[in-house]
Amino acid sequence: MTSAPITVEDVALCVCEPRDDRGLTAAVIRLFDESGHEGLAEISRPHHAVDVVAFLGSLLDIGHEALDLDRSTTLAHHGHTSLERAVGTALSTAWHDLQARQEGQHLATYLGGVRRPVLTFARLWLDAVSHRSADASDLIGAAELAASIGHQDYLLAPFVETASERPLVAGLDLLTTVREVVSPNTNLRVDLCSDLALNDVRCIGSALRDLHVGTLHNAAPVEDLDTLHALREEFPFTLTSVVTSAAQAKPAIDRGLLDAVYLDLRHGAGPVELLTHLQELRAAGVQVGVCGATGPISTAVGGHVLGALGLGHLEVPVTANVWRQSGVVPAGRLPGGTWLAGPGVGTGLWLDADAWTADDIQYRIIAS
Repeated sequence: MTSAPITVEDVALCVCEPRDDRGLTAAVIRLFDESGHEGLAEISRPHHAVDVVAFLGSLLDIGHEALDLDRSTTLAHHGHTSLERAVGTALSTAWHDLQARQEGQHLATYLGGVRRPVLTFARLWLDAVSHRSADASDLIGAAELAASIGHQDYLLAPFVETASERPLVAGLDLLTTVREVVSPNTNLRVDLCSDLALNDVRCIGSALRDLHVGTLHNAAPVEDLDTLHALREEFPFTLTSVVTSAAQAKPAIDRGLLDAVYLDLRHGAGPVELLTHLQELRAAGVQVGVCGATGPISTAVGGHVLGALGLGHLEVPVTANVWRQSGVVPAGRLPGGTWLAGPGVGTGLWLDADAWTADDIQYRIIAS
């Protein structure tokens, strides 16, 4: 990454809301300069575009500080609410994308790496707006769609995404149904969302083995070393966790309790910080990856970061009703199990104007 400063003069801000509100992305922040360069970043649900606009409007009305990269980074780390931190993360990401485009570089190259294929796995999500409980048709539809894209590696949370009074039984039923409709070679990762007690995991452990589940994801809070140790001793599963920083996972890594650690790109101060944490985790001796993408832009950011790193797995969001990689140019589908950046600079993506509405904040200039 070059050290050229990012200036705020003549850079404008636009908040874009998807016309189709069934997806996982609530809004896109778009920075653009007078030369036609853009920087893009997504903000995911449960935040809403109207709240993003109101918060950004209040910051711009204050007028005593520029919403430059430094201010965005501070907001990402020290915002008082989850919305404020999410906006800070998105602004930081958009600034780096804009800088890469201004310099005519792929985001991966801007970060010090190269454009290269990145291995992916499909995160099977539910419809983000209907707020229905999971049922077999939801997960089957998402699994079949992921298979049509070419994935053979799925992550799903069957025990959490059910409103049944018997979540263990209902979750196993969902998982069994998915296993029956996917290829026998498909790798299944089960996200427990740190929601099950150790004894619950013991109750379903043999059934998970019979279903050829290979990985328990977020089986316990990463700080709960005793539970992670018990799981390591009692089961043959690969153990993985999501964290927001390398320091958070260090005690578990030092004790050999995790096989892989994933960083959530919805937290922190954008791609440069994300890459730094991944490098620290890789140096600690665990496999790494990026998760938390909710659409094409955040997927691309994660892919570029892993491209710069040179290894790791990228989580790709897939919902039951549609694969949420639409609304951008160039559109397209991931080839089987890999992601590769397009030929353009920055993230390589532009917004499809027909898929978004732009708020009237778009002509507010970001300036000190």
